[in-house]
Amino acid sequence: MKKNVIIAILLIAILCLGVVLYLQNDSENSSDISNQPQSSQTSESTTSTSSNSKTLDLSNQGLNELPKDDLDDKTIVVLDVSSNNLTGALPAEIRKLTNLEVLIASDNNLTGIPAEIGQLSKLKTANFANNDISGLPLEIGNLSNLETLDLRGNPNVSTYDISLIQPKIPNAQILTD
Repeated sequence: MKKNVIIAILLIAILCLGVVLYLQNDSENSSDISNQPQSSQTSESTTSTSSNSKTLDLSNQGLNELPKDDLDDKTIVVLDVSSNNLTGALPAEIRKLTNLEVLIASDNNLTGIPAEIGQLSKLKTANFANNDISGLPLEIGNLSNLETLDLRGNPNVSTYDISLIQPKIPNAQILTD
């Protein structure tokens, strides 16, 4: 009998502790969300912040161009502009995102990559898959931290440009079809 009472008390204590931890975690997540800065361009964009880094998600917004104000934010580490209606090349102001590590610009109608991308010294991943990119700026070869350059789904991408860039960034994986 005593054994059953002790087991019941332990189970109730464990259950109560679980509820307290769950509620504490839930309230921390709620305060994190309410303290996040939002993009001034659209309420549909998603911005998340942890310590001094920021992810800016502008994907699936139907954008024809990038909001210039967002390109002044040096805390952005991840920028996702995938699945929009972007044409031409990303703006040269992309160079201002000096802490950018991940750039996702897949599934647009881009035809080029700006030479200024070569100034993003912390860039590790650049995804330009499923666009219409042909020529590549040789400045991509300046990206010593680049690990992945995804160019799949760009049927006219210049293999000659790739052959000039690849030796400058031998540790990077350049993905093509």
